Amino acid sequence: MKRLILPLHRLLTPAAGYRYSASWTTLLFAVLLTPVTLSAEEKYDALYIMSSQAPAYMAFKETVQNQQGMSASPPDKHHFVTIDDLPATNLRELINNSQIVITLGQKSLHEIALWRIDRPHIATLLTLEDYRNTRAETSLSQSKSCALVIDQPMDRIKQIIHNKLPDIRIAGIIDSPTNMIGEISDNLSQEENDLKVVRIPLEKNIHATIKALSQSGADAIIARHNKQVYNSNTARNILISSYHFNLPLIGYSSAFVKAGALIGIYSTPESVASDVIEIIQRKDRCHRGNIFYPSGYAVEINPQVARSLGITIDTSNLIQTYQERPRK
Repeated sequence: MKRLILPLHRLLTPAAGYRYSASWTTLLFAVLLTPVTLSAEEKYDALYIMSSQAPAYMAFKETVQNQQGMSASPPDKHHFVTIDDLPATNLRELINNSQIVITLGQKSLHEIALWRIDRPHIATLLTLEDYRNTRAETSLSQSKSCALVIDQPMDRIKQIIHNKLPDIRIAGIIDSPTNMIGEISDNLSQEENDLKVVRIPLEKNIHATIKALSQSGADAIIARHNKQVYNSNTARNILISSYHFNLPLIGYSSAFVKAGALIGIYSTPESVASDVIEIIQRKDRCHRGNIFYPSGYAVEINPQVARSLGITIDTSNLIQTYQERPRK
């Protein structure tokens, strides 16, 4: 048991779960040491505003740059800046001289959401919760904004559970009292492949919450991006309690799997970047408030957790990648 729950470093961040080799680390430092030259007067087809130079954002940037010029469709000219690189006045000029703006992460989204920009805008590498909260709290709801979030659609999660864990009949979601993620509620009453999804609110006593979920008949727990439920104060106890009640946890990152989840379902920044380019090329699809989900995703399995819980699951390929058609 003590080896099941590993350190939860970076477990709850969107960048968690992305894996990089030593060669990628070398490339990252080379990029960071390269002087940034910016011209607010130059015209750009697409302007990307990164929240930082974290590895996930840099992997996204590299993917876009590698695909630049490979397609006959625009955009032909991409430009990347970090939100803290420029004064607000210069950043506004760059936005005004761009055909479309893409924000990477919640920080850059919140910054431009304080302005009323008249350019089409795509928010990405953030959660559905963060995007909806920012739209509700700022003028973003009045702009031509859509989002490609890192959350996985519920029907995809259900299908993976059906394929990997066919004995699971009821999966539970621990929800916050306010239920900021409306997308979950839309799917709770549906059954697909004989899998039913139930929801219970998070109580102050996490052990009691998991116990109530177990008593409701749940065979597994689906973890969703919800900061009120999964944060540095709760994640470890949820993992421990889920193991105590023999409930496998389906997480949303590779780090979650390493920490003790049985399965992780997540999308890499490279996959998200390819989807963003496709959305840009079809500008008519990015209407006000549209939500897109990643078309590419990975399913990762923790064989040690499977053995400890007595669950039979195919572990011949611990990480499998899949590609679907882009969808809302």
